[in-house]
Amino acid sequence: MKQNPTRLARLAIIFVSLGLPAMGAYAAKPKTDVAADIVSLERDLGAALSRVDLPLIDKMWAPDLLYISPGGAVLDKTQRMAAMAASKAGPSVVSSVDDVQVRVYGNTAVAIVKTSWRGTRDGKAFTDSFIATHVWVKSAPGWRLAGAQVTPIAAR
Repeated sequence: MKQNPTRLARLAIIFVSLGLPAMGAYAAKPKTDVAADIVSLERDLGAALSRVDLPLIDKMWAPDLLYISPGGAVLDKTQRMAAMAASKAGPSVVSSVDDVQVRVYGNTAVAIVKTSWRGTRDGKAFTDSFIATHVWVKSAPGWRLAGAQVTPIAAR
């Protein structure tokens, strides 16, 4: 049976045009790009926490965030935001994100973050270091922090 080349070309165009949008819907950013996005979010979050920028922190955290403090208390987003609003932290505290390691699992990313904090507390200078496990989840508004567990790093 002889095939009509024009008909074959039309069928090929139809299949390609139907398939490309579907493929694009499933095409994900390479993991390295997502990891770079998470590192950037971690740096933005560190800066927002340092200056106690509650509106920005609210946008970056998922509504159902669970936070485990360095002392082991488990707080939800509302409790953590209230504690930050009541704290005396602010311009006298500066943080730096020293290291971030990211693993991406589809719409979830796990970041291990080392931070240093310095400033004054009750009139006394301090320097603290922490390591945290952050769980980021991608949803309609974008990447949001859904879980955080923070551990102090003992001074050496």
